[in-house]
Amino acid sequence: MAQAEGRTPHLDLARRALQGLEIQSRVTPRTPEMVLRAVGEVFSVPKEDLLGKKRHKELVLARHVTMYLLRHELDLEVARIGRLLGGKNHATILHGIERVTTELASNPPLRQTLEAAKEALQRS
Repeated sequence: MAQAEGRTPHLDLARRALQGLEIQSRVTPRTPEMVLRAVGEVFSVPKEDLLGKKRHKELVLARHVTMYLLRHELDLEVARIGRLLGGKNHATILHGIERVTTELASNPPLRQTLEAAKEALQRS
């Protein structure tokens, strides 16, 4: 439009050009439930186990990835993540997030698993 009218593009011109167009968002708001479902799918772990108290190695990693995604993808506060995951304290949540963050630099399988969880989250 700006070129057709021989003008320099600016915000007001862009607004007028888009006025009247209905633009629907293709992004569905993601929820903690969706993160739990995505991580459960990738790790083959039921939601109840992610929220439970069992401390098997596979469950701990799945929980840490859940914490990481809730923080980095949904931008939830640490205290809220703790409440969502069965009343865990903020130190536990921070430890889980930091553990994943640190491991990502040197652990390609974890990076792939995290990417798979993000893709599962996008699909849900």
